[in-house]
Amino acid sequence: MELDKPTRVGLTCCALPVAAFSAYSQFETGRLANIPGQLAWVLPIATDAAAFVATRAWQDERYSEGIRKYAAFIVSMCVAFSIAGAAIHIGLTSSSEPLPAPWWLGYALGAIPSLVLALLIHLGALIGAAPEKQVKASRPPSSRPRAGSSNVGAAEHVRPPTSAAPASKPESKPSTETGSELKPALASANAVASMPDVGKGSVRDQMLAWLDEVNGDTTGAELDRKFGTQNYGRGVLRAWKRHQPRASGE
Repeated sequence: MELDKPTRVGLTCCALPVAAFSAYSQFETGRLANIPGQLAWVLPIATDAAAFVATRAWQDERYSEGIRKYAAFIVSMCVAFSIAGAAIHIGLTSSSEPLPAPWWLGYALGAIPSLVLALLIHLGALIGAAPEKQVKASRPPSSRPRAGSSNVGAAEHVRPPTSAAPASKPESKPSTETGSELKPALASANAVASMPDVGKGSVRDQMLAWLDEVNGDTTGAELDRKFGTQNYGRGVLRAWKRHQPRASGE
């Protein structure tokens, strides 16, 4: 979770003076232990700054549990050195005249930077050699973009893929007299119209008689519905119309 701006400002304001006091106390402790002033500033770097770096590795969930425990050990050791260095400075300067530093203090303070350096190098080697730990998300990312975000494509990117629906058979449609379904009907009507006028049976004769009665004022579909045929009345109607001029000429 990202810290908000007031929290970051508050942490910075609190950490800077505390870090300055800790660095000054350890620097003065090093000087009292006969460490040259040009090198005494290494003590707060070896404790406070090293603790900050190791804390970052300790809290990083990409690393394995062993690396994180090792980083936590380095943090604990650096914090202990920092507290001890600041406390020793107060103890040596509490009286009106600074007390002489014990002989062993110089050896201990001189060993701290080398020890911390070795620990940090070892930590870096472990991190570089080990693969990153795969962290499973506790919940899938939301496809809805954040409020105020201009990256609209991100929502489309995390959208789950839609599975292709199984192909369904097309539904059968009732036959009509339009479109491609009209071709078989026209072919059948043309075949009936090309047949000779004799020997067609009583249904054809009834249709011709009906056409004579209504003077052709009907359609092939109406003939089929009236006489119970299918795709037959249109051909009879065409044959009747084709013979009308000849009949009138006689």
